[in-house]
Amino acid sequence: MLEAGWQKLLGSGFKPWPNDLNPSSYRFASCCVEASIVEVALDPCLSYRDRIGGRQSEFVEKFPKSFQPTPLAVTTVITSHDRSGEERVLITLRDEK
Repeated sequence: MLEAGWQKLLGSGFKPWPNDLNPSSYRFASCCVEASIVEVALDPCLSYRDRIGGRQSEFVEKFPKSFQPTPLAVTTVITSHDRSGEERVLITLRDEK
């Protein structure tokens, strides 16, 4: 269905990007702090083509929002330890709009 949406856009004159099948969005996988350095691991999750193809009305009508290819954008990552010494991570997300 994502590919059909993409092909529909191409048929209407939409121009593809170079490497549009490569991941262009990443999801938070893990985070750790060592020697005051924050290491964040990200997993590639979504190509530009899939994200654009998933915006088509047929896809949006058939699948709930939780299944739509919408990556999250992390704006802040803070790590700390709670009172028991367990490591905690605070992540703020960019507003979808």
